[in-house]
Amino acid sequence: MIQQLIVLPLPYHFLCSINIITMKKIIYYGIQALYLLAICCSCKKDNTAAMAPAPKVKAAFTLEKLTAYAPMRIQLLNTSQNADSYYWTILGSDNAGTMASPEFQINRKGIYTIKLVCTRGTLKDSVTQQIVVENDPAMKALYLFSNNWADSSDYGNRINSGHGLLRADPDRKGQARSCINMGTMGGALHLPDDLLRNTGTATTISMWINANTIIKNPLLGYWKGDEPAVVNTPSIYFDETGKLRLKFATGKVAPQITVEGLTADTWHHIVLTGNGAIQKAYVNGVLQGTINSDPINHGLMNTAALGYMYVPSNSTWAGLFNTTWSSYNFKGLFDDVRIYNKMLSEDEVMALFEE
Repeated sequence: MIQQLIVLPLPYHFLCSINIITMKKIIYYGIQALYLLAICCSCKKDNTAAMAPAPKVKAAFTLEKLTAYAPMRIQLLNTSQNADSYYWTILGSDNAGTMASPEFQINRKGIYTIKLVCTRGTLKDSVTQQIVVENDPAMKALYLFSNNWADSSDYGNRINSGHGLLRADPDRKGQARSCINMGTMGGALHLPDDLLRNTGTATTISMWINANTIIKNPLLGYWKGDEPAVVNTPSIYFDETGKLRLKFATGKVAPQITVEGLTADTWHHIVLTGNGAIQKAYVNGVLQGTINSDPINHGLMNTAALGYMYVPSNSTWAGLFNTTWSSYNFKGLFDDVRIYNKMLSEDEVMALFEE
């Protein structure tokens, strides 16, 4: 009988020749090797993640004009990435800050460069953007009193001081040296001779005032040189009872717009605006009265002053009773005086009050 020889593959013979103990060892050490390999791969992956570079800082922002003309308020919206500190500057102005998205005011016309520098640790990035600021074409003068008496709208209408009692104090927003203090003894700021006359028959004067007293206290007065007998052009003043009286020059004393209830030692925003035969007065953004009278005629006077007025002996100034020629000086603070050659709308007046 012939026996058939079956040749098995080498691996099978090899495995069959390995005893059980040897097989267990191979399996054990194989598992250990795979475990160590997994740990090494995991550590390598973690080290790679730890050594990855930090995300880059990217500076970026957008801006919104809150007012159309100077003094222009702008809101800056920070859209930077991966930063934790910010520094803003507006080249050509005094504005600077570290808030994430600040609001600034640019007082004068010009082209300004806004710069934002962003940082995170040692990483830094910066970006710049230009903004063009224009004057309101209807504005004839703007007095911000930021430590000076100059017209900030660049029209050159510099105020002359009538007294040496003036000093720069914090304004209604607490900004240092930004309003004019006339002093408790009274002061005056003489407007350029042609300033109001150049506004024509449409005129607006907007002012912030803080009166130490509301008795016999003038805000705007004007007169006509050597002719006291014809000084019958009341402007803006507190009378003997503390009532505020307002009217642009028309050649007649009455009628006037009168306002009661104002308090001393308080900031108030006052606007007198007129066009042709209509004049309106606003206090703190609220319409107080309207009069229909003769057209505004600044040609009746040749001198005008903030915080100063003459009162003739015939008492043509309503609410001020005198037997002799007298003069009065304002006692208190002025801030942000604006003069326009147009009549402002109610919305425009409210925008000024809310600035």
